[in-house]
Amino acid sequence: MNESKRHPASYRDPSGFVFIEGDRLLRQVNSCYLETYQQAKGSGLYQELHQRGWLVSHEEASQTADALVLAPEVVEFVTYPYEWSFPQYRDAALLTLDIQAKALDYGMVLKDASMFNVTFHRGAPIFLDTLSFHPYREGEPWHAFSQFLEHFLAPLLLAQYLGPEALGSMSRYMEGLPLATALRMLPWRARLRPLVFSNILLPQRYQRRHEQTGGRRQTGDEGAKATLSRRALNDIIRNLQESLANLETDEVSEWGQYYCETNYSAAAFEAKKRLVAEWVAELRVKRVWDIGGNDGTFSRILGPQVESILCSDADAVAVGKGYRRDAASDRSRVLQFVADITKPSPGIGWMNIERTSLLSRLAEFDVDLVLALAVIHHLTLQANLPFETTAEMFARFGKYLLIELPTERDSKVVDMLDAKRAFRSQFEFYCQENFERRYLRYFSIVKTERLPDSERMLYLMERRPALEGAAERKDGPAFPK
Repeated sequence: MNESKRHPASYRDPSGFVFIEGDRLLRQVNSCYLETYQQAKGSGLYQELHQRGWLVSHEEASQTADALVLAPEVVEFVTYPYEWSFPQYRDAALLTLDIQAKALDYGMVLKDASMFNVTFHRGAPIFLDTLSFHPYREGEPWHAFSQFLEHFLAPLLLAQYLGPEALGSMSRYMEGLPLATALRMLPWRARLRPLVFSNILLPQRYQRRHEQTGGRRQTGDEGAKATLSRRALNDIIRNLQESLANLETDEVSEWGQYYCETNYSAAAFEAKKRLVAEWVAELRVKRVWDIGGNDGTFSRILGPQVESILCSDADAVAVGKGYRRDAASDRSRVLQFVADITKPSPGIGWMNIERTSLLSRLAEFDVDLVLALAVIHHLTLQANLPFETTAEMFARFGKYLLIELPTERDSKVVDMLDAKRAFRSQFEFYCQENFERRYLRYFSIVKTERLPDSERMLYLMERRPALEGAAERKDGPAFPK
């Protein structure tokens, strides 16, 4: 196999690796894991996990004496743990526990419990690593238990006390949040909770003692070996499932109640929904990125011809609310995730490509339409991004742009300008005329309409043909100055 085709995130597991062949993503099962793979397959474990939608499905593409190649189901857009809302992160943790419990029923265990083994697909978490199973041996503890605590439980507890935005810090802890670090960050009162005492404090003390002794057994326990019955292991998993299922955060944030506190009249809001739905339907686009989409209200009104919708927002609470709503209604077209477009997730890990940047993933996703509703005044007046800069960014990622402009007379814009105080005059460029002039460098205006009872304009724009080739570039500036 050509090593240069390996996926940059697939180098840790000697059991196999993911590689790219043409436009296909494939997984090689190395000879050292073939027997275990056949055991998991023969037991019926894979079949049940696939049927439940817990594990990404696959077909066996080819086989030699030394290796087996699998063609897994395509996950259109991969999000990472530091881009999840609290309920998404919790559901990813519960999925990992569910899979571990089900694997035990088939005589297998998860050999690792990395948060990066999970992503979201068709509205639900899904496990990606087909080779993450190992035969269970009676009496053995779950060796991935500590990893589960560091990758899932500790971050969730931190988010519960410090707020869901704390999950964004997991980009700094690709190997999991160390339990000692979690204890320092949690309030002292948290240690009195049985969940924290049993699963964070005691394991951390054991880890510290183990490190201090260099892993050596203490006098008197030579020959001793940690054992744990299957029943006890199942009890641990069940207790964790129950605890995590009841874990919640205080869902209050600046934008979590956005649609209850807008300056729209009912007529303006309904007109906005109608126009967005109609204009998008006329375009017959397949892939949409709803940037600053809050809880996904406008993502959900798009017609059935739109096959995939990415809905991002910087507010983790708003994203969590939208995710809960989609989970309840089983609307799997909308993939919500946490992202601040003014500081999108960078490439991190080995060579800064092990976990690819958000912008790289968006470029690969090949968006047809960018939906930017009630976001331009925040980018311009809070992030201080000039109109031309945002126009360039939007043109990089979508052939079409449906954008809402609160004009300089809009009450929200007036408040934001007044907040500039002595510097207000420096933002006089924020006006409808200048907006159109700057955006016309990158787009042509297809439609425009004022929302009734408001000082807000809707624009449907199409990227200029001369920029189509430049927009396909995935590195450096989208277009030459």
